[in-house]
Amino acid sequence: MPPRNTQEGSSTQQTTYNRWTDSQQLRFLQLLYEARVNGRFESSKKGVRKAVFISFLPDLQERFPERTWEYAVLDKKENEFRNFWRVFLEAANRSGTKYHEQTGMLSMSVDNADLIRAKEPSRIANRVIRKPLLINDDVTFNTWSEIFAKDLPACHNILKAGDRAAAFAEAAERNRESQRSESPGFTLDDSSDIFDDAATLVTKSQLNERDNQDDSTPLTPVTPDLARTPTPARFAANPVRSGITKRKSNKLMSQFIAMMNSAFAAPQTKNHIITTATAKVPGQEEVEKALLDCRECIGLDRLTDMLKAMKWIKKDPMNAVMWNLLDSSLAKDAWIKSNFGDDLG
Repeated sequence: MPPRNTQEGSSTQQTTYNRWTDSQQLRFLQLLYEARVNGRFESSKKGVRKAVFISFLPDLQERFPERTWEYAVLDKKENEFRNFWRVFLEAANRSGTKYHEQTGMLSMSVDNADLIRAKEPSRIANRVIRKPLLINDDVTFNTWSEIFAKDLPACHNILKAGDRAAAFAEAAERNRESQRSESPGFTLDDSSDIFDDAATLVTKSQLNERDNQDDSTPLTPVTPDLARTPTPARFAANPVRSGITKRKSNKLMSQFIAMMNSAFAAPQTKNHIITTATAKVPGQEEVEKALLDCRECIGLDRLTDMLKAMKWIKKDPMNAVMWNLLDSSLAKDAWIKSNFGDDLG
């Protein structure tokens, strides 16, 4: 199991009162995880995040009475965790980087390390490259992933429509509270170190030992590429002869079935030690929703119009967003009549 990188030394705590110990951070992560899986953050009501954090205070005060616990302290630390995890997860998903479950370390190519240093603040970049993820028997890579699963780092994930209000409300509240959270005697340096008492920097011998391990290049999760979905040929409407009509109808139906199978095919799976670091193609949720709605709204009796509309939806994720904003079948039918009669290619 992952080592418990926990230090309870009193001398360090006495000289750096506002620093977080590993055990304090790990307990806070456990509380965040329990609240997330129990749906305590799933609300668009103002103040829900602050209320949840305040509910953590008695537990932390009882376990760690040597420190005064307040909302501002938890708010700041959670934001630091969030920023660190965004960079760590992006690094873990890069080809040429491997996450070691037992140690929490990332081993990565020199190019990947240089890229992280170039893109991110030096403090976060160096921690991702040179120090392990803070884990123990109860807090794992999957725990971190679950806690911050509903964040939207660099458009890597698209939330379902029903989740947006809660996610945006939480983000807005987090921004408001962080602006008000500065209290007397609490400075940036007091708790800005994510792993204040974590393991020291990896030595050269440890790096050599990792290099000799049987590494396998992690694979980036694969999701359907809607842009590569075969597009149907353009079809003439209302053929005159019945034989031609039947053949064209069969061809249209075949094209429709192929399109639907391609658009909604399950993502390919590949074995990888990181099982939760999956991401959807940006806009995929909107496109899938729009395609299903298009099929129901237009119907198979207007197959030609439906295929044209589907092709238009798949051409650009913003087209799918526009379609989903049409809030009634009447509005969508009017849109079809005014736009889809022309060539959509």
